[in-house]
Amino acid sequence: MVIRQSSAKPKNTESLELSLNTLNKILSQIGSLIDYFITEQFKQSKKMLTLKQIEEAHNKVQTGADFPAYIHELQMLGVKYYETYVSDGHAVYFSGEGNQVTTPAIYSTLEIADTSNTDQFKIELTAHQQGKSDYPTFCQDAAKYGIDKWVVMIDKMTCTYYDKNGEEVLVESITDHT
Repeated sequence: MVIRQSSAKPKNTESLELSLNTLNKILSQIGSLIDYFITEQFKQSKKMLTLKQIEEAHNKVQTGADFPAYIHELQMLGVKYYETYVSDGHAVYFSGEGNQVTTPAIYSTLEIADTSNTDQFKIELTAHQQGKSDYPTFCQDAAKYGIDKWVVMIDKMTCTYYDKNGEEVLVESITDHT
C-alpha cells in the first residue's frame, strides 16, 4: 500500500513528505512481514512425516485383511512408497516432500532362504490377506520362502516382493481383501 500526497501543498511540506516517506516504509515492512508469516504458516501446515504417525498407523494392522486401510492411511500422511525388510521388520518410508523415516527393527533377525519358493509364498500370502495369520507369522513365512523385502508403491497401488538377489518374485495389486 502506498500513500500519495495530494497536489495541494500544505505549509509544512517537508515534514509532511518525511512523514509520508516514513509511513510508506513502515507499511512496506509490514507487508513483507505479513507475506513471510503467511508463507511460514503454509510451510508448517504441510505435515512432515514422523515415526510416531507411521507407528500409529502400523499398530492398527492385525492381519493382511487390514492392509488396504493401512495403505489408505499412509497415503493420507503423504507417503509415496516404502520398503519393508523381512530380515528384521524395519521399513523406510518416503514422502512426497522428500523426507524419509526409518522404523526400528521389530523382531530378531530372520534368516532369508537363498532360493525363493514363489508358489508356497503365494499360498501363505493369500492366507495372510484373508486374516488367517498375524504379521510376525507372515514375516517368518516370507523369510522361509526367500522373500528379502517388499516395496509398496502407493501411487501405483502395488506391492512388489523381492528375493535376496533383488529379483522380483511377485508383483501384486493392492485391493480390498476383506
